Amino acid sequence: MLPPVSYMTRADQFLFGTTLLVFLALGEAVATGGMTKKGQEARAQRVDRWARWLYAAAFALICVVTLVQ
Repeated sequence: MLPPVSYMTRADQFLFGTTLLVFLALGEAVATGGMTKKGQEARAQRVDRWARWLYAAAFALICVVTLVQ
């Protein structure tokens, strides 16, 4: 049990950042699913390829930022 504090701790920042990534991934999945239904498979695959690298880089950035502070 952690004591209540009025500021964001490293754990709060990490959880907020990773939760944000989960919701962004959900949005990306919905968007690419819609593209696929509309017949834009090539575009959806291109977005998926970019998202793989961007999410990995964003997660690494979140980890580094929360460790450095």
